[in-house]
Amino acid sequence: MIDVTAYIRELLFSHDCVIVPSFGGFIGNYKPAGIDNTSHIFTPPVKAISFNRNLNNNDGLLIGKISADRAIGYADSKRIVEQFVDDLKNKLARGERVTIERIGFFQNNSEGNAQFEPDQDSNYLLDSYGLTSFRREPVQDFTLSGKIISRRNKDSAAGYSSRKMIWRAVIAVPFIAAMIFVPLKTDLFKGKAGMNPLTATELEDNSKSMEEATENYVSQAITEEEITPAGESTVLNQEEPEILPVADEPDSFYVVAGSFKDQNNALKLLSQAVEKGYSAEIFRSENDFFRVAVISASSYDEAVRKKDNLRNDFPETWILKR
Repeated sequence: MIDVTAYIRELLFSHDCVIVPSFGGFIGNYKPAGIDNTSHIFTPPVKAISFNRNLNNNDGLLIGKISADRAIGYADSKRIVEQFVDDLKNKLARGERVTIERIGFFQNNSEGNAQFEPDQDSNYLLDSYGLTSFRREPVQDFTLSGKIISRRNKDSAAGYSSRKMIWRAVIAVPFIAAMIFVPLKTDLFKGKAGMNPLTATELEDNSKSMEEATENYVSQAITEEEITPAGESTVLNQEEPEILPVADEPDSFYVVAGSFKDQNNALKLLSQAVEKGYSAEIFRSENDFFRVAVISASSYDEAVRKKDNLRNDFPETWILKR
């Protein structure tokens, strides 16, 4: 017998719903990454598998996959799936526990209905390929406030060092200027200066330029020191950053009444839904199937309630998250 479960597993990686005709549908539900605060275990995002026995109409997905993969006719592929379903039902009727590898297991309850238990170790989300759960102990004695205080202390030390260098410049520049100007104004150079009538003029101009430059530098240094408030850094004076909460973007949920490979079939169902007064839409999936969404909802619970209200018009619906 051909292993139909291998095709179901392969389709679950790229589809949100895989229907086994006359048995039920396997539905992939996205679950985000999480942290267990008790065990400190980090888990990656997963596509959790659930089962709905009411989704048992043939949508052509599984049979079409087998037909294309094994290069056989549609009728032969359909017989293979029917044999697989008959074998499942016979085992369950005998009270056996039927395991579908890496998907889950089935067993009839006291009322004769098949109950499904998913395999918790399997992940059909391609974006999480290679990611596994891991355990990490929390960091001890770490607080953000301690880091902020440490940074402020460093900034204060840098500001103190900068002000200290400015005052040194304020004291040193006049002293250096005095060492240059005093010898020029003594009698030592008067005799030699008289030999050249341009010398006295050049020395006087140079002296005035140096005095103006020194005065401007000292004045600027003092002004910069005065405008800086005492005890604050002149290098870096940043306020504490405000930590804003992250806003979650709401998801959209749609109640899907049918999924078709042929666009014309999807348009027919869309027309029927519109005639009944529904604001239906068509979504094209990654595998080029056309999905007819009858009603949209902002939450999963709301989508479930709306789905239950559609039983009379559309008895076989399922929920799509986008």
